[in-house]
Amino acid sequence: MAALCSRTALGTGKSLMQMGLSLNGIYYDPAALIALISREREQTKLPAWKNDIYQFLQAWYGPDEHISLQTSGSTGPAQTITAQKSRMASSARATLDALGISGKGKALLILPASHVAGKMMLVRAIIGGLDLITLQPRLTWQAMNIPLQSYCLAAATPSQLMGLMQTNKKNRGAVDQIKHLLVGGAAPSPALESWLCQCKNPVYLTYGMTETLSHVALRRLAPAPARPYYQALPGIHFEQNQEACLIIHAPALCDGPLHTRDQVKLYTATSFHWLGRLDFVINSGGLKFHPEQIEAALFPVMQKLKRRYMIVGINDKQLGECLTLLLEGQDLEETAQTQLLNDCSKVSQSKYACPRQIKTVSQFSMTDSGKLDRMRTLLAYHKGI
Repeated sequence: MAALCSRTALGTGKSLMQMGLSLNGIYYDPAALIALISREREQTKLPAWKNDIYQFLQAWYGPDEHISLQTSGSTGPAQTITAQKSRMASSARATLDALGISGKGKALLILPASHVAGKMMLVRAIIGGLDLITLQPRLTWQAMNIPLQSYCLAAATPSQLMGLMQTNKKNRGAVDQIKHLLVGGAAPSPALESWLCQCKNPVYLTYGMTETLSHVALRRLAPAPARPYYQALPGIHFEQNQEACLIIHAPALCDGPLHTRDQVKLYTATSFHWLGRLDFVINSGGLKFHPEQIEAALFPVMQKLKRRYMIVGINDKQLGECLTLLLEGQDLEETAQTQLLNDCSKVSQSKYACPRQIKTVSQFSMTDSGKLDRMRTLLAYHKGI
């Protein structure tokens, strides 16, 4: 399939190098687009976010058949990998087909084009013939001043949507102007997930990574009822290894099976329920716990505290690892700690899946792509930072 994409751009009759892009309401063929980039760079110093877009477009329309991508670094050092343009086009077409997007329409780019999620929005606009509206990426939705008009496709992070939810708990109009919203980059809080479930148009959580050229599976949140599982994009299927970790088969995207560190419950060859990262599993008293699952259960209690938190395992002579609630910021008074642990026990999934102690670290560590870096944060705690 990848070779076919390279020749005919997925059935359009044009090669990838012949397909132009509609950018902010104006269509440019490849030559005109490169001329625009050169002209704007000569006339003014471009902001970094726009320069990232132009750098990618120059590379996309350049002679090299590969594009350089940087991994997120969420479970180790960030690395630079290369991807075939034809495979990126295949990924874009798989998403468009899965969502039923065809013909003309406006797409919204509010993610940085320095990372794969932003780059793939550009590719989807090229392959799908969409008019791409580009805005400077911001941490909050309100700060971007998104024009009130209909968009057929957009992608956003949970952090961008959180502020919108907090100020518009009942009004979802800003999201409802988007016919298909992809949410990825990190897991949304239970409160945000519940809020998104009430949207009138389709909203999806994405599962994927840089190595798979963005997402390979989607979990629908809206319209209700939300699905508890991720569904594979066309042409992709899954299996598990002996540790229940997901193995991805995506022949149009990868040379061979991609072995992940994500533990899942596999429903079918094309659907699964995500449990958590094997790297973060805590072994306490002979029982294994996914911190992500415990954190989600504790959210009703922790949202009142208004402090970032995570569940970690700290060495314990009796238990091996002690389930610990790690807070960002200053220490809590002893009475406040006792009350918080008691409140946590009331919402925990079982008496064992509950933190036994509370510790603090001055600041949580984040990856360059904005994800929580659990390993570096725990290391900072042990160093007393």
